[in-house]
Amino acid sequence: LNKFINKEQTEIKFTKVTDFLKSNMKVLEVTAVILSLYSFKTITRNPVWFDNMSLYIAGVQDSPNSCRNHYLYGIELKNRDAEKEKDWTKRDSIYNHALREMQISINLYNPYFDAYRDMGLIYYKKAGRNRLVLDSLITSITKIYKSGDSTSTTFINLNNQINDLTKEYTKDTTNAFKDYNTALKYNPRDDKTWNNKGVVIFELKRYQEALNYFNEAVKWNPRYVDALKNLGSAYGTLHQWDPAIQCFLEALKYAPTDPTVINYLGATYNYKGDKANAAIWNAKAQELQGAPKK
Repeated sequence: LNKFINKEQTEIKFTKVTDFLKSNMKVLEVTAVILSLYSFKTITRNPVWFDNMSLYIAGVQDSPNSCRNHYLYGIELKNRDAEKEKDWTKRDSIYNHALREMQISINLYNPYFDAYRDMGLIYYKKAGRNRLVLDSLITSITKIYKSGDSTSTTFINLNNQINDLTKEYTKDTTNAFKDYNTALKYNPRDDKTWNNKGVVIFELKRYQEALNYFNEAVKWNPRYVDALKNLGSAYGTLHQWDPAIQCFLEALKYAPTDPTVINYLGATYNYKGDKANAAIWNAKAQELQGAPKK
């Protein structure tokens, strides 16, 4: 919209306020009427804007053919409701509602890459089949851990089962990857989609391929801390310690107190065999952990 406005704008300079008023009296009269109308509408709508959710629901009701309104409603369902819901069945129901809203936005405007990207993220987060089994295993392993018997064969076997179930049952990576690819088809420069795509591939243990996606994310947004962390993690997993350290140090430029980055630096220096730097960064991590929260 801004591009079109700039094209249509003509530069007119006035030396006095009275000159401006005289030249624009008719325009100002019309503008005053328009503003009064919009002001009235704003005032009458304020009572339903208790929070973002109320605003987006009202937006969908008032403008059902707005792809943006459906997308924002879906985002709010995902961010506010689903991610705070403890009951996974209720959470999945909310996720499904969010998916429907985003699908509507895509139906209204097919190249809506934001909607594809966030649909991919929802598929990645949604619970899948046999979640009850997974919940039961988590309950059992938590009891063993609290008893202090975390080295027992039972604990190790349960941990392996949980890892397998988590990957197999709780993440719809197929649909996530499909939607990420569609998002990139419409916007190949979207750093968040490249990063999210890399996460899916990383968790499938295709680390070398994940490097490519994280590198793309950083290429389009060099200050993207999450992508730098993920890129460093991928290098570290491949035992490429120096590039991993460089990524973490780069991330610290933009997030100097990020505890995850500082911990990763300590661990990476340790794996590299650089005990001196490992000690420095581990001390910083402990210092940060003990610092009072602001």
